[in-house]
Amino acid sequence: MLEQTTQAILWQLPPEQAEIAINMFVDTTGSEVFAQLRDTVLKSVVPNAQTEGKIQGQGGGMDDEVMGMIGNQQPVAVSPDEYIVPADVVSGIGDGSSNAGAEQLDEMLDRVRSTRTGTTRQPAPIQAKQGGVLPA
Repeated sequence: MLEQTTQAILWQLPPEQAEIAINMFVDTTGSEVFAQLRDTVLKSVVPNAQTEGKIQGQGGGMDDEVMGMIGNQQPVAVSPDEYIVPADVVSGIGDGSSNAGAEQLDEMLDRVRSTRTGTTRQPAPIQAKQGGVLPA
């Protein structure tokens, strides 16, 4: 079970099989043990990786300057103040299904953006006027 869960974390299993392995591990050991395993496995690929929660780092909220890795195969760049939701939490939101959990999160993002900006699209970065000063 440990080997399959490690493979799932590293994206070495098909998504459906990975979801089953992670859910079985969480059901058997608990979400805290899974979080510790996930953190250890991911940091074996990218030392000092930020594996969940609010991202800390240099740059602005749309700069994508904090480097990381999805599993052990896919480099990723994120921005400070973005937020990583672990797979076990995503599947928990979806009543055991990562796909259903992701749909719930996508719907939440759409609701927040729509309420805030009138559209579900991410707003463009704010451009400072010449001289580096934002408009008043």
